[in-house]
Amino acid sequence: TYCNAACQLCYRNYTSFKEHYPINKFRELNDIINQLNLFKNLTHIKLVGTISEPTLYKDFLKLIDYINERDLIIEICTNGDTRDDKFWIELGQKLKEKDSIYFTICGSTQELHEIYRTKTSLKNILKNAKLLRTAGKKNDYAQCIRFSYNDDDFESDKFKELISEFSNIYMT
Repeated sequence: TYCNAACQLCYRNYTSFKEHYPINKFRELNDIINQLNLFKNLTHIKLVGTISEPTLYKDFLKLIDYINERDLIIEICTNGDTRDDKFWIELGQKLKEKDSIYFTICGSTQELHEIYRTKTSLKNILKNAKLLRTAGKKNDYAQCIRFSYNDDDFESDKFKELISEFSNIYMT
């Protein structure tokens, strides 16, 4: 239940969130592995937080190692504004070409981006995605979430240039 962002539409902003999740917690890696071992025919796994940021999981890279041992295809959705340079380089090395990692970009400027992705740094996200790409796997995506406030920006040359660094673009 850990997250560094404060996205406007997130359940974390509802008053009932604190009732359901009064304290933040991590699941133990062994518990996750034991649960995943129940699914013998699993081929894909999505590490996507509906109320959390997956990359903040304390054993995230160890979890990636386990998933790779099973040769599962991994999809990660991240706000991309977590961890240090070493983490992103190592994650890029661990992910396979067939995996995918989505970095959310909501505007060509910090001001536009943080209207929805509150408390995240566009500069850090772009830096972290670039570090991940040093592995050369072309499995990174700019996930561009279109709202009425950023609609014109998404059509601008500035925005198109900004996301052109990514190997893949996903507009939603």
